[in-house]
Amino acid sequence: MYKRALQIHETALGPNHPGTATSLGNLASNYGAQGQYKAAEPLYQRALQIRETALGTDHPDTASSLNGLAVNYHEQGQYKEAEPLYKRALEIRKTA
Repeated sequence: MYKRALQIHETALGPNHPGTATSLGNLASNYGAQGQYKAAEPLYQRALQIRETALGTDHPDTASSLNGLAVNYHEQGQYKEAEPLYKRALEIRKTA
């Protein structure tokens, strides 16, 4: 269902719309819940890129994408990759 929602958003809103980023994050989260971290990573990265471009680097939704990617790295034991993302997300949320 998440894949279908992503296809609908990409078609209706375009590949670089924040709504598409939401669908990407949902699909990535689903993969992460199944332990499919490698499948989730490029989806989180794409969602982050879309949100940074469309909404800005200091938007709360960008922080959500940063946090999702950080969690994905954390779950794989990639703590050095996760930490700066967590910190950046925290700073955005503190400011917002």
